[in-house]
Amino acid sequence: MLTQENILEITKFAAIKAIALLINRSFEPLGIIAKTNLQGSCLHLLLESSQVPNQQATVNFIRKRMLQLEIGFIQSVKIYARQPGKDIAVWTQEFDIIIPISNNLLLSPCNILNKGEAEASCKLLPTNSTFNEVE
Repeated sequence: MLTQENILEITKFAAIKAIALLINRSFEPLGIIAKTNLQGSCLHLLLESSQVPNQQATVNFIRKRMLQLEIGFIQSVKIYARQPGKDIAVWTQEFDIIIPISNNLLLSPCNILNKGEAEASCKLLPTNSTFNEVE
């Protein structure tokens, strides 16, 4: 029997998968693969690419996307950028997400994808735990 808590966990899992799919749609043409993991209220986002993306442009793009999605259960995002096969990130950055209480809703994965489609992809210039991969 599904409890309200189980339904909430399933919805969170699906929302995280939808976020990974949305980010991969934007980054895949640049050769960047995004993997996601939720730990508490922090979304961990691993970006893997042979050419590590520009930190400032990448963080600004992801911050803007996450604020647009208005997902209430995610309160912070930690981004790791590394090259495939490497254990250590070239750069990491964490930021908080503050959403007004009136907008603090749990969106369905379909709504997340629809909101994300409204925003055009951002050009990211190259610079010299377990994650879920969505292909």
